[in-house]
Amino acid sequence: MTACAGMTAGSLPGIVGPPHDGGMAPALFPSLLDAADWSQLAPPVQRMHGEGALLEASGTAQVEGDTRILARLLRRILTLPDPGADQAIAITIERDGSRETWTRRFTRGRMRSVLQPGNAMAMRERLGPVSLHFSLRRDGNAIDWQLRRVTLLGLPLPRALCGGVRSRSGAHEGRYAFDIDTRLPGIGRLIAYRGWLEIDHVRCAAHPVIVFDGVCVLCSRWVDFILRHDREGRFRLAAMQGVEGRGLLAAHGLSPDDPSSFLLVQDGVGYSNTDAIARVLRQLGGRWRLVGSLMRIVPRAMRDPLYRWVARNRYRLFGKRDQCRLPAPDEAWRFID
Repeated sequence: MTACAGMTAGSLPGIVGPPHDGGMAPALFPSLLDAADWSQLAPPVQRMHGEGALLEASGTAQVEGDTRILARLLRRILTLPDPGADQAIAITIERDGSRETWTRRFTRGRMRSVLQPGNAMAMRERLGPVSLHFSLRRDGNAIDWQLRRVTLLGLPLPRALCGGVRSRSGAHEGRYAFDIDTRLPGIGRLIAYRGWLEIDHVRCAAHPVIVFDGVCVLCSRWVDFILRHDREGRFRLAAMQGVEGRGLLAAHGLSPDDPSSFLLVQDGVGYSNTDAIARVLRQLGGRWRLVGSLMRIVPRAMRDPLYRWVARNRYRLFGKRDQCRLPAPDEAWRFID
C-alpha cells in the first residue's frame, strides 16, 4: 500500500470515538467499550474492530492443539483449524450494523463465527451450536476478551465444563496481533492460535467518500474545511496517492496519476467538478447548504471551466507538500486507505 495521509499497510488509523449516522447501529466493538478506552487502543486494533462494511486482512498464525481423538472431533464440530506452524491466514469481516461475520481461512482449515451484542454489555460469538459470551476490557492499547459463560444450543453450560479461554487483540510492530488459547477439562488445549494480520482492504459502503490530492496545499485546506464543518462525520476521505483513492478515480474515469477533478463517490455514483463540490456543501447543512444550492443555479458550462483551470494549476498557484497531509489522532477515523 502507498503511504499516504499518515497511513501505511501495517499501521492504519482507526476510529476514535466516531459519531454514527442517525438510525444506523454503531459498530460492535466501539459500542461495547467506553469512548475513552477506545481512543487508547492501538491504531491497528481500532481499524480491525471499527467501521467498514467489509474488511479483508491476511497474515500468519501459529496453531496448536491436542492431537487426541476427542479434541480432533470437537475441532471438526466447531469448524476449528487443525494444528500446524506458520499457517497462512486470510480473514474477512462482514459488518451489518452491530452484527459481524468473521471468516478465517487458515492453511489447515476454515473457521467461521458470528459476533453480535449479548446481554449486559457483553458480546456473543457463535461457533456452530456453541456460543461464547465475552465482556471486553481495555488492557493498555489492547482488548482482552474475558469469557463469562458458554451456551450450547441456547442452554447455559455449567461453569466447570466451560474450561478457560484467553483471547487478546493487540498490536505488534505496527500490525494487528491476536493471541487465543482455549482449554477444556479432560481435553486440555482444544486450540490455540496466535499471530499477526495486515489489513488489505476496507470498504466503507455506508459513507460517501471524497477523493483528494494528498500533497496539494489547496486540497488540504479543503479537507480541513470538511473536517471542521462535517459535524456528523458523514464523509470519509481518501487521498489519490493511496490504493483506495486511486481505485475510485480509475473506476470513475479519472486519471489516478494526474486527476484534474475533485471526486465524490456516494451510493456507488461518482460526482466530479463543481457538481461534486456543490453536493458536499449541501450536505454540510446550515449556510453551506444555501451556498451549494446557489452554485447549482450557475450553469455548469460557466462554473466547470474555471474549476478545471484552477485544478490544472493547483500546484503552481497554491503549492505542493513533500508528503501527504497527516491526520491528527482525533480525526484519523475519517480517513480510509
